[in-house]
Amino acid sequence: MLNTASSAAENQGFAPALMRAVSRGTSDSTQLVSPEQRGYDLQQRTLARAVEFSGISVHSGLAARIFVAPAAADSGIVFITARHVRISAYVAHICFDPAGLCTVIGAGGDTVSTVEHLMAAFAACGIDNAEVTLEGAELPILDGSAQPFIDKMLDAGLVAQQQQRRFLRITRPFSYQGLDGQWVRFDPIRADEEGTLAVKIDFTAMIPAIGVQSLNMPIQLGALRSEIMHCRTFGLEAKRQEYQAYGRGLGASCANAVLYDGDRVLNKDGLRCDDESVRHKALDLIGDLFLAGWPLLGHISAFKPGHRTNAEALAALLESDCYTL
Repeated sequence: MLNTASSAAENQGFAPALMRAVSRGTSDSTQLVSPEQRGYDLQQRTLARAVEFSGISVHSGLAARIFVAPAAADSGIVFITARHVRISAYVAHICFDPAGLCTVIGAGGDTVSTVEHLMAAFAACGIDNAEVTLEGAELPILDGSAQPFIDKMLDAGLVAQQQQRRFLRITRPFSYQGLDGQWVRFDPIRADEEGTLAVKIDFTAMIPAIGVQSLNMPIQLGALRSEIMHCRTFGLEAKRQEYQAYGRGLGASCANAVLYDGDRVLNKDGLRCDDESVRHKALDLIGDLFLAGWPLLGHISAFKPGHRTNAEALAALLESDCYTL
């Protein structure tokens, strides 16, 4: 049912992009950075060398392959499409997905879908600069979490760059209210403290097996990686079939998502933790907010966050006077 094999023509078309990624795939810096090092008051980071990811795309059902390569300081995260369009990972480039199933960015007539898990991995590794070369218009879903991205990038190594990291520091409380009761709030922190992340979800009506779940944790690189990045996307099996009827979720399965049928988890190995759903929502929130272009310094809290609400909250924050760079 799922198209998981790329054609020879697709592979040939991707070869030049791969060669370009490999040619720039080693960082000029040799100062390796420990992933356990604090993310604050440090130099910017990029990868030591390029890494490749491949797998099925969760929505198109097509095979996907990307290269993540080092990039110069102050260049940020940039996605490069098959037509060589460069799309900066920035909130102004978000294209709203009508179904709200993923985060899509676009520019120059091209779009890239399902960027949130890779963006969360960049945030959790403290990676400021990278170039992501891809074929097609969607990233591979891998296992439905950010963990495979993190594992391979940390194995490649992180390097420090000459410029200092910049941060989007929250200076005054700011709240955004969604249309259906969702909200996201940003609060300032003192100079001597680190931010916290508080997320609450309520799936009592849609997925009673999930119900109400809450998460409170520090926004620290190590904590982000150990507490939420392994948690997978989730949904109802009936919804998966409904989405597939109009061409979405064609690659979704228990191999890359937690699927529920009533109160039953269809995945043979069950959940990775009892509150995996709220932890994944926190992962998505971190990934979406990294589209600010720089890490946020502040307390972040959210109720029933989703990709559209996350993007709208970030855009509204950046239009306010409640932060400094």
